[in-house]
Amino acid sequence: MRRALPDLSLAALLAALGGLIYRRALGLWLTYDDFFHLHYLYTTTPAEYLLKPEVWQRLPFKMVTPLLFLSFDLDLALFGLDAHAFLVHQLVAFGLCVAALYLVLRLWLPRAGCAFAALLFALGPVTVSIAPLLMVRHYVETTLLCLIAAGLYVLAVRGRGMGIAVASAVFYLLAMLAKEIAVPLVFVLPLLPEGTPRRRLTLALPHFAAFLLYLAYRLYMLGTMTGGYGWLVDSSDLPRLALLLPVKVGAELLGQPSAASWAMLAALLAGLGIVLLQGRAAALLVGASVLLGLLPILPVSTEMVPRYALPAWMVLVIAFPFAVRELMRRGGAVRLAGLGLAAIAAEGALLAHLDARESIFAKVERMSAENRAFLEMGPGDFLRTPLSPPATLGELAWLKTDLLGKPPGAGWFYDDLFVCLNPGLGRVWTWDPVQSRVEDMTASLPALRRRRCKTIRARAPLTVEMHAAGRTLHWTLGPYREGTWSFVLGDGIQAFPMPANGGFQLRQAGAISLRIKYRSPEGWTTYSPELRMDFTRDPSFRWARPPRGVSGKSFPRAIP
Repeated sequence: MRRALPDLSLAALLAALGGLIYRRALGLWLTYDDFFHLHYLYTTTPAEYLLKPEVWQRLPFKMVTPLLFLSFDLDLALFGLDAHAFLVHQLVAFGLCVAALYLVLRLWLPRAGCAFAALLFALGPVTVSIAPLLMVRHYVETTLLCLIAAGLYVLAVRGRGMGIAVASAVFYLLAMLAKEIAVPLVFVLPLLPEGTPRRRLTLALPHFAAFLLYLAYRLYMLGTMTGGYGWLVDSSDLPRLALLLPVKVGAELLGQPSAASWAMLAALLAGLGIVLLQGRAAALLVGASVLLGLLPILPVSTEMVPRYALPAWMVLVIAFPFAVRELMRRGGAVRLAGLGLAAIAAEGALLAHLDARESIFAKVERMSAENRAFLEMGPGDFLRTPLSPPATLGELAWLKTDLLGKPPGAGWFYDDLFVCLNPGLGRVWTWDPVQSRVEDMTASLPALRRRRCKTIRARAPLTVEMHAAGRTLHWTLGPYREGTWSFVLGDGIQAFPMPANGGFQLRQAGAISLRIKYRSPEGWTTYSPELRMDFTRDPSFRWARPPRGVSGKSFPRAIP
């Protein structure tokens, strides 16, 4: 214990620093999918969502992440609906991740290198997009559980025996139940440079048993081994996505592109290359880690988000201190090169962190303010173009009325077509970027209506083709090659940016009604009429303006 005390003390200090780096998150409120998670928890019990497939399959995604809901259930049991306490829990878990990374690396490296890597992990642009957000707590917790599992496995191989290996496997199983990104760990552990291959494989047997148990549980809860959600990916799309994946992951690792973030990424990639050249075993370990970190996100990489790049970030961060150690061992100019590489990575990471932190917090602080403002809005009030995803506002309305008992009747809209089609709106509130708060903009509605509505070209050509197959929906929009597209629901109450050609996985392909919006590079817009499609009767839908043989067609409703 006396020998371990310095490392435990330094780990505790790093954990505290990890929490302090993101202490600004304590001023946030609920954002993104938090309302959806709460609604699900208030309408079910742990026994139901852990053991009953029909309850779990009420969720819109085909994943198995019950530990996330258990974590939130613990918060609700201890603190009630207190977002501040939720966020304290979040930062504690994140701080423990930083400490665990230090302690695991300490099995091989000196204290300075371990502490450097732990801080590098805490500062990364990818980490900035995860640490302060409650909805991705499972990424934080699965990272922590994977690190504990890896550390215990190494101790088992070094002589602690099968009991410690079983404990490691338990943490590995919990990590998989937190998030599927932990699954590849079972294939990485036997490649670690510890003991003999036979001993490593023997002590990995409990982990393979945990892996099989997880697969059985997943099959039981989902009824399928595959899953996911969101954009549809056909097998023909995979080669293209595979070619683009390194570029997309690299963009997320950079955060806000700058000279500093490029320097950071270049230094970390150089470190990865140095480790790859240290021998066959090192190359196999690093190569397998990179592939296993990237392959699981390939099917969902159509729309890349920062958290998907977390495994790649972990590989870079863990490899880097080993590369610096190798350079430092050689002395002379090579030693200086190692120090220089570390300095570039450190300075680049710090500056990239500051840029990414401002960008991320600007978004979530606006979301928090808009969500809080919606709680206080009265009947007939509207929130204009909030930053939260459209689907979350319905869940926020449920929390406001059904859970908190506040008056119903407030609304929102995401597209200003709603203003054009509803001239008699009551009070409208919007985010003021100058004042950094939600302001009453009712007095400026007439000017907004004139400015927005006159840009609509009611007769501009549009073509829409949609086809439903099972739980998938494909579409092709035209005839324009440039510009942006959106699916607009409820005359603007909801709006979703979409590509001109794409596909999406649905819970069920049934009847839907929406408008197609096109915005040109020149600034004008056009909308289709409200298109009503019932894919249970006809799986294909086509619409065009003007129709064949007709020179033009008026917009179906007058624009004031």
